[in-house]
Amino acid sequence: MLGEWEVTATVRETCSRASKEFSGPLMMKHVGLCTQDGPEEKTVNCAFGCRPRRIDCMATLSVAGEDCTYSASLSDA
Repeated sequence: MLGEWEVTATVRETCSRASKEFSGPLMMKHVGLCTQDGPEEKTVNCAFGCRPRRIDCMATLSVAGEDCTYSASLSDA
């Protein structure tokens, strides 16, 4: 469950006229009740950005060589 993980990231900002992008390491620490022998910790790479004129955002997490990508757009509502 995601609520059992503490997430901390340190990211750098890269700006252009069309978008803002952030990237850097993200530390995931399992703090759930089923933790045995101390908390499990994972470090992954994260990258996310937004295009302010379109209000689109995208995030990518790279875990063990696999990329997980999420995207979202602001609706008219």
